[in-house]
Amino acid sequence: CVAQLTTQWTLILSPKRNLTTRERPVGRNKRKNV
Repeated sequence: CVAQLTTQWTLILSPKRNLTTRERPVGRNKRKNV
């Protein structure tokens, strides 16, 4: 569910910065949630 939530957030925030914003929150959120 983390991946889906982050993907939607990044898309809503800025589709162009998907790679940059996705690497930061995904890595931190995934570790905290896991």
